[in-house]
Amino acid sequence: MRNILHVEADIKGKRRVPAYTVTQNDSVSIIVTVLDGGSPVSLDEVSKMTIACTRRDGTVVVKDGTQTGPNEVTFELGTTEIEQTGKVDAVVQLYLADGRVSTIKFAFNVTKDPTGEGYVPSEDERTLIEVVLGDGPLVLERAETAAASAEGASAYIDEKKPLIDKITDEQTNLQAQLDEVARGATNVETSQARVDAKGNPHTTLKARLDAEQTVVTSQLAETQNQIDDIIMDQELSFIKN
Repeated sequence: MRNILHVEADIKGKRRVPAYTVTQNDSVSIIVTVLDGGSPVSLDEVSKMTIACTRRDGTVVVKDGTQTGPNEVTFELGTTEIEQTGKVDAVVQLYLADGRVSTIKFAFNVTKDPTGEGYVPSEDERTLIEVVLGDGPLVLERAETAAASAEGASAYIDEKKPLIDKITDEQTNLQAQLDEVARGATNVETSQARVDAKGNPHTTLKARLDAEQTVVTSQLAETQNQIDDIIMDQELSFIKN
């Protein structure tokens, strides 16, 4: 999107031009309709078209234009032409094979860029480097806290690993005994299978299986809940910070 100014510039007489105002550093286009005594001028034989902008400080900036109609030329201004605030006088110059013709001057005003020197960006407008410099230490601190929390959860799991391994071994041992029963073990072996690893006898093999299954399930659930609580606490703490 550009700020477009529509101007009628006459070679012989001054034309009424709207009181245009543009802002420093904006993208500005001036579309000029060239006239000669009020009549359209054909630009077919014009080899070059320029606009000469005289700033308030006396600096003259010349810009080439592009023909965009039978008697229309468009100039895309840069930042130099509107660098200074105040009135800018402009003249369109047409270069032909036998010489140059200039229009009567017209003017527009330039107002100060409110986001120039001293501009403080909003939170959403900060650049990446501003974010890194401003928030970098806090981000690093949070990252270190999260890493420490992860290490703590890992240490807790390592602490509980012997218990998990023991439960797994008991399940493996129990499965081995069941396999022996399934293959036709003796009454003595069946009686041994009714005694758990702690030496507690059970009335039937099923009673022992049910009791150990209940203990194993409870221990695994308790361990998992403790791990989940630690991870959730650390996540909530990181979000709040």
